Amino acid sequence: MADTYLQEFDDLASAFNAAWSGDTRIAWPNILFEPQPDENWVRFSVITGEAQQVTTGCPGANVVRYQGIVDIQIFTPRGIGTASANALADKAVAVFDGLDIPGYHFNRGYKVNVAGNAKDSFFQMNARIPFQRDSLK
Repeated sequence: MADTYLQEFDDLASAFNAAWSGDTRIAWPNILFEPQPDENWVRFSVITGEAQQVTTGCPGANVVRYQGIVDIQIFTPRGIGTASANALADKAVAVFDGLDIPGYHFNRGYKVNVAGNAKDSFFQMNARIPFQRDSLK
């Protein structure tokens, strides 16, 4: 059970990295990354949300529930259609579908089409997986 945002990120990033198994390169937050113009690639991030105490009792035995979204931004070269992006979105959602990490609950993931500028080098689609993380406080 993760008690910090640092541990939360490490848990989720490790699970994604292990399941992704080199299908594309992954851009990680605040790490330099230069995509090649003809490659598919993804960017991993965690969007944190609100937290609320869901049980009351002795200190150290209260459950606090943290909301969040795993956000996988998928990039494919512009002008090749959406099949590759859709396949990568399906795989990204499947990584967290039924994933068992103690203290986490993953809701059904979904894809989001991102409107882009025709001058952009890459087409973008996002896969989003809402989750809750429980922590004892």
